[in-house]
Amino acid sequence: MSKFLYTTKDKKGEVEKGEIDASSKIEASELLSKRNLIPLSLVPVSESKFSLSAINALAPIPATEKVIFARELATLVNAGIPLSQSLRILEKQTTNALMKKILSHIVKDVEGGTTLSEALAKHPKAFSPIFVNMVHAGEVGGILDETLLRIADQVEKDHELISKIRGAMMYPAVIFIAMNGAVTYMMISIIPQLASMFEEMNAELPISTKFLILVSKLITTYGLITFPLAIATIFFIRYVIKNVYVVRKKFHKLILKTPIIGKTAKKMNITRFSRTFGALMASGISIVETLNIIADATPNILFKEEIRDAAVKVKDGKQLGEIFEKSKNFPVLVSQMISVGEETGTLSEILIKVAEFYDKELDNTIKNMTSLLEPVMMLMIGSMIGFIMISIITPIYQLTNIM
Repeated sequence: MSKFLYTTKDKKGEVEKGEIDASSKIEASELLSKRNLIPLSLVPVSESKFSLSAINALAPIPATEKVIFARELATLVNAGIPLSQSLRILEKQTTNALMKKILSHIVKDVEGGTTLSEALAKHPKAFSPIFVNMVHAGEVGGILDETLLRIADQVEKDHELISKIRGAMMYPAVIFIAMNGAVTYMMISIIPQLASMFEEMNAELPISTKFLILVSKLITTYGLITFPLAIATIFFIRYVIKNVYVVRKKFHKLILKTPIIGKTAKKMNITRFSRTFGALMASGISIVETLNIIADATPNILFKEEIRDAAVKVKDGKQLGEIFEKSKNFPVLVSQMISVGEETGTLSEILIKVAEFYDKELDNTIKNMTSLLEPVMMLMIGSMIGFIMISIITPIYQLTNIM
């Protein structure tokens, strides 16, 4: 089979472009004619250029694109438009080049008899296991349009959650970078000049000034080696944390125990767990399967292990609320709400409410963290500048008195 880029015209005279799999130009032309399209041009394309592996190696699709895709597909399916036609409409409308290529592959798979969930699963960087499993549940239950709207809400809320955390960390990160830049400039440009002046005048320097000059000499002498070494060290640490399970687990444990940051991380994990659990169950997926899907998608090792362990115990016949009563990471409120949901048969609805509650809690935590970080950062900057200024001014003042 070969790939062909085609340009066609439909009965209304509208031009359509895309790609098609066929053994020859003649077969490609026949396939397009069956779609009531008039071929204008057919250009063969090498398989490697648009291969699935090449597409999946590219950057992931933005969350906003996935939200638009899910919402618009839900609208089209609800309107009674066939799935393959709906996907073609979305492929034509999207402005994201990568999304367009992915949709092109999905259209061909669906037209070839593959289910939508199976077609989506071929693009793991674009569509998560949660996304794919929810679509599959919607297909099986005959409620694909409802499920797609649920997915859109889920992706949107997850994106908002991550944006909140990034937004909260942006201010201290900018301040930290600016402070380091200013201090580095002083160490490279100003301190060496003052050190030369003090040396010429045989000034008796205080310990703080000696320390400052020593740091300045180290930066100016070994800066070209130290900077790339520091970058390499950071990348090495990241690699070890990512690839060595024991180290990653200890790192995640440290994060959860860190004041303020730990509380924020816990609430974020609980919010995502509750919302995803509620959405998956509302789509008709069993509790055990839901727990396994969430465990695979949970980045924190401690939460991942606890959720996976809960799936095993639920499979053995235990109640989820009872299991979470002994949890170290899930608060009592969550286990109590789950127990109520299990007793009343409203587990998915209750977990959505739990997610909304912790979402508000997370908002307050982030606001408090931001308001606390501001004075802490100002104090750090003030202390740093104060130390440098005292270290510079003290010997100058002593020299002035001598003269």
